[in-house]
Amino acid sequence: MSYTITFRRPELWHVLTTMTVPSQADTLAQIHRLEDLGYKIITVIPPLDVHRSPQDPGSRMPASIGLREAKTSIRHRIE
Repeated sequence: MSYTITFRRPELWHVLTTMTVPSQADTLAQIHRLEDLGYKIITVIPPLDVHRSPQDPGSRMPASIGLREAKTSIRHRIE
């Protein structure tokens, strides 16, 4: 099953971009990468089955995916 990620670019907040990713594991990795670059995740379709584990208190609940504010991009931190 493939997943579609919709996100906003940090420099173009009025433009939505979509990306198709082949698997849930790849989708999670891509979400983390996009967020690290400052992108804001809007939706993931179909929803990911992600649960907080007791061993990893920093892991995310499904409701938080796509609701986090974008971080300052690495490019802006360097400047």
